[in-house]
Amino acid sequence: MQQVQFLKLKFCGLKIEKSSIMDSIICRAIVYIFTALMNSKFQRVGYMLVGKRFLRNYSLLACIVISSSALAQQSAMDAFYEVTGVSVEKSPGTLVRVAEYSNSRLTGAASSRIMYLSVDALGQTVPATAAVAIPRGEPPKGGWPIIAWAPGTVGIGKKCAPSMTDNLSKYGPYLQGWIDRGYAIVAVDYSGLGTTGRHFYSHRESNARDVIEAVKAAIFSYPQLSRAFVAMGHSQGGLAAVGVAETIGNLDISPLQYKGAVAFAPSNGANHGYFRFVERAGVSEPTLLAYMLYYSATLKLATPGLQYSDQMSSEMEELMPAAEHQCLDELRTTLKSAVSFPKHFIKSSWVQHPALKKYSEKNQAGQRKTTGPLFIAWGTSDSSISKNMLDTIILPSCRHGSDIQFSQYTGASHSTVLVQSRVDVAAWLGQQFSDNFKSPACGDAFKAS
Repeated sequence: MQQVQFLKLKFCGLKIEKSSIMDSIICRAIVYIFTALMNSKFQRVGYMLVGKRFLRNYSLLACIVISSSALAQQSAMDAFYEVTGVSVEKSPGTLVRVAEYSNSRLTGAASSRIMYLSVDALGQTVPATAAVAIPRGEPPKGGWPIIAWAPGTVGIGKKCAPSMTDNLSKYGPYLQGWIDRGYAIVAVDYSGLGTTGRHFYSHRESNARDVIEAVKAAIFSYPQLSRAFVAMGHSQGGLAAVGVAETIGNLDISPLQYKGAVAFAPSNGANHGYFRFVERAGVSEPTLLAYMLYYSATLKLATPGLQYSDQMSSEMEELMPAAEHQCLDELRTTLKSAVSFPKHFIKSSWVQHPALKKYSEKNQAGQRKTTGPLFIAWGTSDSSISKNMLDTIILPSCRHGSDIQFSQYTGASHSTVLVQSRVDVAAWLGQQFSDNFKSPACGDAFKAS
């Protein structure tokens, strides 16, 4: 009897590797229930209820059916992200296809995935994907107002797209709060994630275009959406939100109505300062190290002729194939288990390299006036983004005449600032969408009254 149980679990395990977590839980639950009935203590009851042969074989059959269904869903999802034959001759913001976001954990909303055309860091029109969640029920007059969401670092590989997960790469619970308040969500993956192509990590303008073009595609797909939207993002996505504020004024976004942007703990886009810090101080913390490797991959993509050997030691160069394909959590595990690597691995010559300086100057946020109001939220216990880094965005941007509110949250970390700022952000959003916003001086804090 124990051998039969082992074979059933092993068989299901092989199938479940390609199915969802929920399928795995259901399958194993069925096996455990029927195995309990087959136990000598309950066997007679089980035979009386469902019959001996059925009892012996049902758990195996159930796993086959459940797993086959999961594999079919996986195949359909993979097909959605396929870009072979997709024409890029049409204008950015053009909708390519729509599919159900069937495994979404978001509740109270109709969820789907969209593929649309965006623009990458090299100025090329490329396919990109996003998830769309629209509150159920009757929309308000003018349609559901939109939050265009840009996620923090998830990785740079194709498989790292948030919409490929059931929880938008951990941001689902946070976004659920906005759905419950009556906002529609357009959550971008960034071009190169999900779709075949290249992802330019923390590239201010291209990540911002992914956000803007996703909203264009969404409003033409769903008539219940308002034309009014706010860009919102965290960390890498915070820089994208700043990028929206800094670039949208130069684009024809009609019939969209841009209301402003919210940036949680945004990076400033200036890779030069990051590499200089790493070269001087060294780094062994896996998360910061992962960021550095993603930066290096993007710099190589954006700079013709540049090699990893120009940037780092040979020991670190060996880790770049992993960085190019592994998502953040997996890459951190890889870095933790690395046998050894030098703490100081950035070449001093790289810090002085003109390619790094040129890229950093072009990607630096804060060098122009923003369009519309920008709300920046930051936690004083943030170990990834410093106040000095944010000052390089806020101070020059204010001098250019921008409308920026900067609110600090005591004790908030890089992640918890999302929750600790929610009351203020909700009040700020309410003012933007009601066109009842009275701006304080640039750089002052915004607090809900």
